Amino acid sequence: QQTAAILYAQLALQTSSGDELVNNIADTVTNNPSGNLKSMLASIVPADAAGDLTKFTAMVDNLLTAEGVYVHLGNTLDPNVPPPGMNMGDVAQKAAVALLMVTIMNQVESAPSPGPGPYTPTQAVDQLFALINNQSNNVSDTNISDPFANMGSGSPAWLVHIFDAAGAPYPA
Repeated sequence: QQTAAILYAQLALQTSSGDELVNNIADTVTNNPSGNLKSMLASIVPADAAGDLTKFTAMVDNLLTAEGVYVHLGNTLDPNVPPPGMNMGDVAQKAAVALLMVTIMNQVESAPSPGPGPYTPTQAVDQLFALINNQSNNVSDTNISDPFANMGSGSPAWLVHIFDAAGAPYPA
């Protein structure tokens, strides 16, 4: 079941540019740790998804779906016995990015001002797409809190288990 969960999440990301976003995030986090939503998204969203609302929406939706799969995986995972044949480092990276997308969506959906927020998930995706395409939007001033700021003590247990299985435990 764990192997199937990992493969399901990987497939969802690979079919929607989500995997490219995952690869772009490491450079952004290292070189641009700002919480500014526009600069963060501009540096991580793949060009093909940034220019196509359908692809962008699929990428976001699949990251949100993958996060739920990773939560289940992490909650059932024995860090000492990861699923055989899985690259747990890759899984850990993708799980972290999925958590980041959930954090972004939660904060954009609840952004009350300026604009008519709170937003439905569809409206939030539309606002994000408009933002990265320099179109009129109501979330340009939204700053995203770092979901990894309290790595260790404040981290979700499911993500800690995945990182432990990858041999890359969270710092305390």
